[in-house]
Formats: sequence, structure tokens, C-alpha cells
Amino acid sequence: MSNEKVGYQKPPKTRQFKKGKSGNPAGRPKARPKQEQASDIVDRVLFQEMVPITDKKGRRSQIIVFEAAFKRLAQIALTGEPNPRALRELLKVYAEVKGKDILRQKAPLPWNDDDMM
Repeated sequence: MSNEKVGYQKPPKTRQFKKGKSGNPAGRPKARPKQEQASDIVDRVLFQEMVPITDKKGRRSQIIVFEAAFKRLAQIALTGEPNPRALRELLKVYAEVKGKDILRQKAPLPWNDDDMM
């Protein structure tokens, strides 16, 4: 044994950091990649992914998935026999985008959902 004092803030020489060597040779652990949240997935799918479409004149282009879904919902709601559920969903989407509550306005729809069932 050596005559060096060992105690609080005085570790034995064998346990002290060696000169020129880090006390943490492995370094800080790498951060784990963040898992994608469901809302991020929905945003990516609806607002970033593109869908090929062909317009009435036969021209091809691409639009985002949300726009394609909204157009399809509008077609379902407005073509042929009125579809109140599709129309209501169309208005809900529009209301959320515009920040207004269209469905709570005083003017009722010309038909009831119960009549269509």
C-alpha cells in the first residue's frame, strides 16, 4: 500500500483518469430515432403523397391525396340520388378546414338522414 490519502475527492491512483484519455470513452449514447406519431403519418399520407388523376379533357396531372379524397366525396355527395351522409361528411371536412361549424347553422338540410335509411 502507498502512503497516499484516499477518501472524499481523492480516489486511488489506479482509479483516477489517465492523462490523455477521456473519462467517457464511449461518448454520449446516440439518441434513438423518434417513432413517427399517428398524426404525422396521417399528415404525410394526406398532404404530401401525390395521386395521378386524369381530368375531363384527358390531361394527366397529380394532386395530393386529401384533394383527391375531397373531390371523390363531393362526387358521391352530389351525383345521382342525394347521399346525406356523404354530404354531411363533405361539410364537416369543409368546416374543419375553414374553421366554421356549418352543420350547426339554423338552416336545416332539405332531407333527414332517417328518411334515407
